Amino acid sequence: MHWLHHMQRLLLLSLFCTWNRSASGVEVSHEDHGGVENDLFFSSDLREICPMALLETRELVPGGSPIVCDAERADANVSIATCGIGNDAPSAKKWIRSKYTQDSFIIAGVNLAQYKTVPPFELYEDFDIGPLVTGNEGWYDLLEYRNKLQRPSLSFYIDKVARKRWLPTQGFSVPHIFSMAYTSEVISDGLSRDEEEKLLLSKLPSRASYAAKPTHMSLLNGNWLIRYDHSAKVTRYSTSGRVLREDDGENGSFDASAVAASLAESMHSPPDPIESWALKNVQPGYVVEELWTAHHNCNAPPDELNVFLIWGQVFVAQWNTVEGQHRWTETFIYRNGSLTTDEGTVPAWMCFDVLIEIAENLGAHKDMFRVDIFVGIPASANVPENATVKERMKYLEIAVSECEIFPTTIFPTDTLSEEMARLWLAGYKMGNYVTVPNSEVPLEYKETAILSKGFGKL
Repeated sequence: MHWLHHMQRLLLLSLFCTWNRSASGVEVSHEDHGGVENDLFFSSDLREICPMALLETRELVPGGSPIVCDAERADANVSIATCGIGNDAPSAKKWIRSKYTQDSFIIAGVNLAQYKTVPPFELYEDFDIGPLVTGNEGWYDLLEYRNKLQRPSLSFYIDKVARKRWLPTQGFSVPHIFSMAYTSEVISDGLSRDEEEKLLLSKLPSRASYAAKPTHMSLLNGNWLIRYDHSAKVTRYSTSGRVLREDDGENGSFDASAVAASLAESMHSPPDPIESWALKNVQPGYVVEELWTAHHNCNAPPDELNVFLIWGQVFVAQWNTVEGQHRWTETFIYRNGSLTTDEGTVPAWMCFDVLIEIAENLGAHKDMFRVDIFVGIPASANVPENATVKERMKYLEIAVSECEIFPTTIFPTDTLSEEMARLWLAGYKMGNYVTVPNSEVPLEYKETAILSKGFGKL
């Protein structure tokens, strides 16, 4: 039986060599002859020096390197055999799917069968924090990495003027724009502050409902919500993102010149110190867009969904609503529509599947991203003032408000944000990804740090 034992070892070695021959540039077929090819040539000097029947041989592969198995060498400092082809084993080996290919082979929670069979996630290189990640970070540690990234292209994602000019060219709905510009597009050198305010006042619509905000700030800083009630001939407003009133309790009755003065001041003011490097490097400017309101109250801002994506997929959405002078987080909604707070599900009027599609389109190629979406009624819908809530719901629409790369969301429990951190980390430590150049940020923005008024127009 010694000859049979010897032939079994030869067969084992031939299978091993066939599997590795792609390193020498020789085409490998996993189907012909059961994976063993006839042109293999072995030396007769087969010696048992490798454990588990691994053999040292001088297998002659046309144009290739000999197989080398190192075992128990004094300089190896290892207890098991390490085998490879020469010193230049391929780094981009490809496996061809066959009838033997497995789809599930789970070991310690990892599906080994997906190795080299699932295309990698393509991560935009300017979002990559992989070199910083240790695997022990929490949510706020990871946000701190993002906060400090000095990559100019990231400013594009939080530049309100750039986003409002870019999103419609990609097929995404945004609130109607009355006026928007970078400071450099509208303010000439040498103008006094009074002249700037008069110029900005001329950009504001009269007897209309609108929202005015600076392009380079967050957290409602410098935001104005204005609603003109045509039936009552009065203007209601808010400077805090709350229910609009004729008198907001601080500034008295509405005066459009106060909006212009606020915008002028913001255009000369930096973002808060806590903000990200990317936001601090957004070019100052302003946006004046159509006001949207909630279906349950014509004087309240619309319901807003802050949709968090981890590795391009929605994990959870924060549902924000306004009642009186309070802005509430109604609940958090998982991707499947279930709620984090109880056994209920997302209401049908929210069209949550549409929100997921929008968010995941915008969140593609990013490790962590937030998309803010309005579900509300635009002022131009001209809903009757005395319409009931049920009647108002017929006018609901969806629009992208803005996006965020450094969300400052306050979560109801740390366990929710830590779960997001765990998945964010897992993408780097266990995930299948490659970094690719960012093809989404327009070349004009990369070169000039602005997106001009003519972008997307022929």
